[in-house]
Amino acid sequence: VKKKSYVLAIVFVIITIIIILYFNSIFGFYA
Repeated sequence: VKKKSYVLAIVFVIITIIIILYFNSIFGFYA
């Protein structure tokens, strides 16, 4: 159970970083 929550936390961080990079690229096109 502890290992699973670690994996979920890592996946959440990776998804958050991807979303941030995605929005940064969108705003980069508008700039």
